[in-house]
Amino acid sequence: MSLQPPIPESLWKTVPPQAQAAILAMVGSLEQRIAELEAENAELRRRLAQLERELQKIRQRGKRPRNGRDDSNGPRADHRRKEHRKHPGYFRPEPPPGTALIEHDVHPPAVFPLRC
Repeated sequence: MSLQPPIPESLWKTVPPQAQAAILAMVGSLEQRIAELEAENAELRRRLAQLERELQKIRQRGKRPRNGRDDSNGPRADHRRKEHRKHPGYFRPEPPPGTALIEHDVHPPAVFPLRC
């Protein structure tokens, strides 16, 4: 708590002593609150700087190639079972150009046979 009056000395002398004590108490509590907020602000700035450093590390980590292998290097690994690795897969051949395609609707049978 400061002993310096918060208003000019000539005006301070006109204030009754009880009011002076109340004003000084209020100013002291406000100064204490300001000091607490400044300390909290400093702690938050320190924490922000720490989080920014961690975020920068995470971003740097994302720029490194994964598993030491870039996707553009070589063919992808074939994870199929051994007996199926050589098989090219099944693709329906495209019809030759100019072939007329027949479109029709597919409907389920009207009555489903009951199985017993």
